[in-house]
Amino acid sequence: MKSWPLTTHQTVVLCIISTMRLGVCFLCFLVLTASIHTLSAQSTDTLPAREKIQSDSISTNVKSEKNGLLKVLFSPQPYPTPGRALAYSLILPGAGQFYNKKYVKVGLVYGGFAALFAGINWQRDREDRFQSALELRLADLPHEFSGTSIDSERALRSRRDQYRKNRELMTIGVGIFYLLNGLDAYVDAHLMQFDVSDDLSLHLSPAITPAGFGISLQAFPRPTPSTPLFHH
Repeated sequence: MKSWPLTTHQTVVLCIISTMRLGVCFLCFLVLTASIHTLSAQSTDTLPAREKIQSDSISTNVKSEKNGLLKVLFSPQPYPTPGRALAYSLILPGAGQFYNKKYVKVGLVYGGFAALFAGINWQRDREDRFQSALELRLADLPHEFSGTSIDSERALRSRRDQYRKNRELMTIGVGIFYLLNGLDAYVDAHLMQFDVSDDLSLHLSPAITPAGFGISLQAFPRPTPSTPLFHH
């Protein structure tokens, strides 16, 4: 393609256009840089505020949970309070049963824990004995069970693993018994709120249910001779 030489006027116009393009690009660059700087400054300014809000929220939640626990434990409440019985038993096993005035259950709770811990110690003792015997057997040295029917590496290892498994299961049992101790105190406190005296009578009456007609069973206190059935 043949190119024609540019005139002086055209050259000036092209220079002006190129300069304007460069100016626009530089202006855009300045605007972009200023925007980034402003956003970073705003994020820097708002970060402490956000952290402060989050820390205040966390501290408020912790205070409310603490106040709720203190309210359950020490504030005046009607007796018996299931939440208080549960909290007492989880803080000190048997305390919830003592709060419910179920003194026999206090002895059962501590008897259960004593039996579990005694079993764990016995299992650990047997595990240690077979572990020591196994180490001596591997070193071809005499041990506690030398000359017996279990005087072999396989038998000693099997006995050791069995006692170890029993000890681990009993350790899990301590945790389960601890939770059951709290659950027993909680349920017992709930049941104490129900009237299970002999002065209750049952009444059958027809009732309308979403499924149709039915019969309702309600419990009412029996009227005493001094109390009239009907009031005028």
